[in-house]
Amino acid sequence: MKYLTVIFLLIQTATPTIEGVEISGIEESTLSQALRDDIQKLVGQQYNPTQAEDFTNRIQAELPGYIAATKLMPGARSETSKLVFVVVRREIERIDPAPPDTDVPESETESNINSRYTVESAEIRGLNDVNVSDELLADLQKLVGQKLNQIAIRQLQQRIESELRSRYDVSRRVTRGDNRDHVKVIFDVKKVPWIVYRPAAPQFVYHSKHAFSVGMDLDFDMDRSNRIVLGWTVRDQDQFLERFHGLRAGFQSRELFTDRLGFRLNVATYRQKWNGAVKTALSASPDALGTYRRHDAFDVSLTFAFDTRLMLEAGASVTVLDMEDASTDSVNSHAGVAALSYTRNWARDDGGSYGLEASYTVRAATHNLDSELIYTRHFWRADYGITARRKKARVAVMGGRLSGQAPLFERFTLGNSQTLRGWSKFDVAPLGADRVAHGSLELGFDPFNVFYDAGAVWNTGNPIQVRHSVGLGFGWRNLGRDRRKDDWFISIGFPIEAARIRRPLLMMGLRF
Repeated sequence: MKYLTVIFLLIQTATPTIEGVEISGIEESTLSQALRDDIQKLVGQQYNPTQAEDFTNRIQAELPGYIAATKLMPGARSETSKLVFVVVRREIERIDPAPPDTDVPESETESNINSRYTVESAEIRGLNDVNVSDELLADLQKLVGQKLNQIAIRQLQQRIESELRSRYDVSRRVTRGDNRDHVKVIFDVKKVPWIVYRPAAPQFVYHSKHAFSVGMDLDFDMDRSNRIVLGWTVRDQDQFLERFHGLRAGFQSRELFTDRLGFRLNVATYRQKWNGAVKTALSASPDALGTYRRHDAFDVSLTFAFDTRLMLEAGASVTVLDMEDASTDSVNSHAGVAALSYTRNWARDDGGSYGLEASYTVRAATHNLDSELIYTRHFWRADYGITARRKKARVAVMGGRLSGQAPLFERFTLGNSQTLRGWSKFDVAPLGADRVAHGSLELGFDPFNVFYDAGAVWNTGNPIQVRHSVGLGFGWRNLGRDRRKDDWFISIGFPIEAARIRRPLLMMGLRF
């Protein structure tokens, strides 16, 4: 009898008493009242793994799209513990290991959930197996019979993407298996077009010195390869020196004779209003082209895809300016246009990504195109971003040079919602300039970020004055293929002048 008492005491010591029960990852109200009542009856009882597993199965029965697991947390006393039911979505691209409202470390929660499930099958859908190596297929089948391992799955996805290159889009998902506590791992492979035009979208931008800019764009798909785009700008003073409004329409095709060749045609008509700072600066610059009240444009171009990341676009831009100067009726500004662009995303082992956008554009207006204005404009930019879980970083640079006599919309400016944030372009250079250089650094913990901008606009032969600004904000600009997602931001920029921080400016925007 004495030995039985000792054994009983040892069991009592090894098995903690449940002092409290929590449900993490979902609202408790999503479960039935009967199940919630039964769960709370566990309080005061000895922890029983079999009994706890029965409750996880009941949770999964009521919520088929979720996975449930248990976690013991230290209690207020050494002999008690807190029981946490961790619930996460089942059929998503990656299982978020730690719900935001639990104090369970991410690595521990993911390990706890993964250890419950065995891979029943692993497959690639959307292509023939001959398109990937035998070694990769063999490693894919090695997942079968093993415990679910998100890191191994991500690494296999990256290997599939590497072998298929940029022509295919690869996603992964984990679904319920046919047997209890088993899952299926599926890699979906989708062939993407050589040419991808970013969907048209409404936009709203506010700058406390430039007021509101509002525009609406709609696209109508005619078939898989062709679409019509219609747009209306209510007011825009963020892009150029002028404030303008007007209408635009276009046709786009991403398969012209071959799926590597695309075609664009755009027609637009805008009316302008000018800030007083521009007209004051013009009175002191008699050689500059004057202001215009109307801007009509007809643009046509061809796009050739070397692959889905590298594009070459070439065409012509026919522009007629209705001048405000009574001595001049209208001015033709017709230019040949060429642009080379590179866009790419890379996946990271931790579920994050790298994004890169880089481009070079040249516009040349010549007598051969019956242009009355003769000029050449070069512009290049690069934008590189990194995301790692919720941490983000971005570096962006741009530069340009302009020679000849160009209309005001071709001149370079800084000081809007994207460059030298905190400055007004009318304070920096009310007529723009023929040279520009700018760089920006952003660091953030989603959705917050801090930024530093530095840049200069100047005319050839004049001294260069570099301006700086710092600020903080919310939101993020997506890069690469992620540009198809919504962009939004709220920023407060502080201009720095003579080593002093001036009054800040507010900027906000939404492109969706």
